[in-house]
Amino acid sequence: IFFRGAPATCVRDAIFGASYASLRRKPQTTDNNKEEDYVDDDTSSFLRNMFAAAVGTTLSSPINYVRNMQFRTSRKVKAPTFIPVLKQLVSAVRDHSDRLLPRLHY
Repeated sequence: IFFRGAPATCVRDAIFGASYASLRRKPQTTDNNKEEDYVDDDTSSFLRNMFAAAVGTTLSSPINYVRNMQFRTSRKVKAPTFIPVLKQLVSAVRDHSDRLLPRLHY
């Protein structure tokens, strides 16, 4: 049962890792903007890391949902695959969006 969600875990971690690693880098310098002009203090580094983590989590969360659905399935039943679970997720979000959005507004 441990390996049941392994492919989804690998895909989720690859999506998160790629987005996090690419977004947390400091901006590239140009000829007009010398590297010594750019101050990389703790606050800007923290904010870049927070932004990168938020984007990575958002992008990888649908795959984490697939993983959770695969793990919750009984060993006696074949685990669901990516596409049907993602279609079900999109359908559920679409069906509940009219009830969710009013709750988000003040």
